[in-house]
Amino acid sequence: MIPDVLAARAERDAIDARPPAGPDPVVALHALLHDYRRHGQRLPAAPPRLATARRRPEAFPSVSHLARLLGFPKHRPNKGTPLRIIAEAA
Repeated sequence: MIPDVLAARAERDAIDARPPAGPDPVVALHALLHDYRRHGQRLPAAPPRLATARRRPEAFPSVSHLARLLGFPKHRPNKGTPLRIIAEAA
């Protein structure tokens, strides 16, 4: 179990070390979501405990993980256009 935890932490550290995917987070978000669609992949889901805490009946996308993948871990798209784009993609 410890090797799994260490591997997951190393993967997260590598994701967090990524440079921004571009100067415009919204353009980068569109490109990332396009890649998910093109490959037929589901968006990464938030932990189930968050759906329960927010009284959502189903899983919802992990906005923080998407921000990390884009190289913007400290600038999560919590409102406005980026959040709408993610909701539409989900």
